[in-house]
Amino acid sequence: MARPRKSPELLRTQQLNISLSPVEHTRLIDRANKANMTLTDFTRAAALNRSVNVYESTAPDFMTRHELRRIGNNINQVVHLMHIGKVASAHDLIPHLDKLDQLFDLWLANGSTRRKGGAQL
Repeated sequence: MARPRKSPELLRTQQLNISLSPVEHTRLIDRANKANMTLTDFTRAAALNRSVNVYESTAPDFMTRHELRRIGNNINQVVHLMHIGKVASAHDLIPHLDKLDQLFDLWLANGSTRRKGGAQL
């Protein structure tokens, strides 16, 4: 079954070409992505004064989640070695855990709260 034909007033037959700087183009693409819209739909809506909802994500991106997962695996391996006695002192880990605490604060600064006290044994 074929798609029903659009009425002539709904057909988009006219084009508008504009020049943008690379920075402006990148900003438009970013805003369109945040609004879950194509660049064309976003630009059309903004030009015709339609409301456009741009959503700011507070979730870490894929690469950040991947790195956090890898760090968590490494910490788990070190703790496992501590339990079986292959790592002598847990106190040597405190500076590294404090640094990780600072990194987590930077990555999750968009609304999450810092744990109080940092690394403690």
